[in-house]
Amino acid sequence: MYIDYNENLTEVIKDYRKAVDKCLDQLLPPENTMPNKLHEAMRYSVFAGGKRIRPVITMLCCKLFSGNLEDALPVAAAIEMIHTYSLIHDDLPAMDNDDFRRGKPTSHKVYGEAVAILAGDALLTKAFEVLAKVPKTTSIKPDVANLIIETVSGAAGNLAMIGGQVMDIMSEAAAGSEKNISELVLFEIHKRKTAALIAASAKAGAFVAKAGIKDVNAIEDFATALGLLFQMSDDLLDYTSTREQIGKTPGKDGAGNKLTFLSLFGPEIARQKIAEFKQKTLLLLEPFGEKANLLRGLTEYVAGRTN
Repeated sequence: MYIDYNENLTEVIKDYRKAVDKCLDQLLPPENTMPNKLHEAMRYSVFAGGKRIRPVITMLCCKLFSGNLEDALPVAAAIEMIHTYSLIHDDLPAMDNDDFRRGKPTSHKVYGEAVAILAGDALLTKAFEVLAKVPKTTSIKPDVANLIIETVSGAAGNLAMIGGQVMDIMSEAAAGSEKNISELVLFEIHKRKTAALIAASAKAGAFVAKAGIKDVNAIEDFATALGLLFQMSDDLLDYTSTREQIGKTPGKDGAGNKLTFLSLFGPEIARQKIAEFKQKTLLLLEPFGEKANLLRGLTEYVAGRTN
């Protein structure tokens, strides 16, 4: 895969998305594979659109440390499968009960709840099959593959993404607490639910590139901050945008009395906090110099995104 890194961030992300989508298409069973409905549902949600932020971060961090981008592709694709599974389950009536995702009807609206749940389960399982096979399909060594699996599984598990989802569901209880307590709870929810997998995406790219532990820790700190910034921006978009802009039903978090940056601070203070946190996030890239310019551009995009 050839990418001219003199191109702007938009073109680089476009190329990465295209490469990741091609890899996903090769890894996922065709729709006509029995049972057809399951594989159709898996592919429906994966290819419904989306920003591909997590796999893009994996690729950018692999590039940052001069790694093999072809080796990073199946790792990035597996992480996108995990993210998509989480969205399918997040949209279910038992959780956020959303009818739209990525501008299209959610999986359970198209295929029913049972198939949607199983499609999510299958994507999660497939992701770890892909990661387990990378020593056979790439030049990644088994010990590095083990590090990636350990990192990604931890980020997707009970102490991180899933635990954060539970805390998010229960956040109505915290919505009436004192503001300083609520802010701590809110950051803990976002750190687990959103930032953990984004940080794992960055670390996975660094592992593929055989980065040293100091660099891995530094890029993890940056990506954790980026994940929090992403969620802060997401909360603002939920308040300010239309369904056509963000691809899902806006205003549901506020209507559900969930603890968000908007419910806690209001739109103006939330915007100020996003701007302040963006600067803190950018500072975490200073150790990497100009090599991290694409990640700086991504940070600016995340802070100012409109979809």
